[in-house]
Amino acid sequence: MNRKPIGTLSGDLASIAKKVCEGIRGSIVTVWVNDSSDVYVDPSSAADGIRMHSLVGTYTMGMNPLDVADDLQEFRRERARQGILD
Repeated sequence: MNRKPIGTLSGDLASIAKKVCEGIRGSIVTVWVNDSSDVYVDPSSAADGIRMHSLVGTYTMGMNPLDVADDLQEFRRERARQGILD
């Protein structure tokens, strides 16, 4: 996928979560992270090419940004445990 990232795992996760929730417009979106720790959000219909180990979560309209931030935080912790956080 050749989209512009909405942030990085080393950045402000609350701000990224807010962007995710603001970007949901009556659809389902998938948040994923590439190998460089860039965070992306795409319509779930476009998620077929995303590797499972890159998926943060799938979100719908009305999601609480705190829940998205928690998922991003857990993903960041897991990456740090694996020693692959940039």
